[in-house]
Amino acid sequence: MVFISATRLHLRTRLYIPLFLWHTFLIQRQMRKKPGFLGGKLLADANRVYWTLTVWEEAAAMKHLRDAGAHKRAMSYLQKWVDESSVVHWYQDSPEIPSFAEVHQKMLEDGHFSRLKNPSDKHNRRDIPAPVSTRSALALQPYQEGQSRSRKCNIKIDRDRALF
Repeated sequence: MVFISATRLHLRTRLYIPLFLWHTFLIQRQMRKKPGFLGGKLLADANRVYWTLTVWEEAAAMKHLRDAGAHKRAMSYLQKWVDESSVVHWYQDSPEIPSFAEVHQKMLEDGHFSRLKNPSDKHNRRDIPAPVSTRSALALQPYQEGQSRSRKCNIKIDRDRALF
């Protein structure tokens, strides 16, 4: 069994995109080095919506990432940056990374909505639209000891479809 963690965030304004992306970069760098991280995807969707999807050996490994370093620092900005925030966790037998369609379905069924200072009407209605485009997802893989510097940042992106 592996632990799956997924989030959906909507940025309140385009002004926060540069800082959000910088913190996202720092978090993915931290995450790739964490023991127990098996893989994941980041999706920059339409209308300033960002999805994360990560696969872990166990829930404790994900919580260790969440509560330390770059991730903990970025969390302190979310109240200012976002007006929609939801998360869902589940266990599955296969370490295969789920599709965003599956993540959306799980979010609708079991998602938890964060308490926000400035929630949008969608957030208050518990409305979670499906991702518009999943082709721009960045695949994340754990750092492998012995990787050359050029392979150290092992992120794949379809540049023709990126929404950044």
